[in-house]
Amino acid sequence: MDTTVVSNFATKFKEATDDCDVQPLVIQCQNIIISNITISTAISLISFVKQFSLDKMSDAVVECISENFKVVVENGLLNQLPHEDFKFLLNNEKLAVFSHGIPVENYEACILASLGNYLSANNVDKEEFVLDLLGIIRLSDIPLDIFQEYASIPERYLERYKLDVVSYFNDSELIAINDKPITIGVWIVRWEGYVVVGGLYIHYQSGTHLVHGKKPATHNILNEQEFTLQEDEVVSKIKIWHGMFIDNITFVTNMGRTFGPYGGNGGHRSDLDIPPSKRGYFHSFKGKVVKHRYANSIAYLQFNWIAFGGDGYMEILPTGSVFRSTTGGLEEFDRMLNIN
Repeated sequence: MDTTVVSNFATKFKEATDDCDVQPLVIQCQNIIISNITISTAISLISFVKQFSLDKMSDAVVECISENFKVVVENGLLNQLPHEDFKFLLNNEKLAVFSHGIPVENYEACILASLGNYLSANNVDKEEFVLDLLGIIRLSDIPLDIFQEYASIPERYLERYKLDVVSYFNDSELIAINDKPITIGVWIVRWEGYVVVGGLYIHYQSGTHLVHGKKPATHNILNEQEFTLQEDEVVSKIKIWHGMFIDNITFVTNMGRTFGPYGGNGGHRSDLDIPPSKRGYFHSFKGKVVKHRYANSIAYLQFNWIAFGGDGYMEILPTGSVFRSTTGGLEEFDRMLNIN
């Protein structure tokens, strides 16, 4: 490269900028970008605002990500960021987590979980990189009981409570994309003093009948419930209270009917439905059946949804594991920091 040419260009560029009123132009450009900001552009702009120290645009980027944090994390958008860009975002004191326009409680724990997802998705295995990012999280703001849950991986629970995985299931591999659930049933059991979902069954329009879990002796079933959908009725939302197991489950339909809650009173709440900007309905389950002392239980449950495109195209979209949405990705913390 001819350094003389580069030097001359830099000199001429400086002379040109000195002759122009650049600052108002920059402000106007920022305002146009900010007024049209979307989730995807906000992610793309992180590197730009970091490089040029554009505070106003940086605030808009962080605000957009904060207001749509759940969508951003569920779609893995943060996982695309380079290390320094992700660090820049986490280090912004204005980063928060909103749900329906309201800040969520313990939002720092949600940010910690997103960091875990980032490390796992990018196979980060260098301790200095992990600690560099972990050092930004305000761990003192996370209640101890929640932090302990985030810092444990599912395999620890299996070992601690002498649990065995009996089976894995993903109904979307067995059920046609245009097949619809007609009847859904749930039975409830007790585990270590907790009331949890022991098993699920689902009957489809095609006649296919799937059962997940093995019913124990009648005296070990606390409750069993089922519901049948009407013509043109589908499940449009599922509410879960959960830890590793499903403490209770509620189904809401497009006709405004609610079935449940079925189960106990423990766990953390998650509301799951079709991803934003999509139209569709619940299609099938995915998860594991875990065996404990007296019965089986459903664990690591996920939900598959039918989503319609603008041209009528149908696709199956998973919403992710409700357990891993609060603990996912933190295997690296557990391993490197020797959290027991």
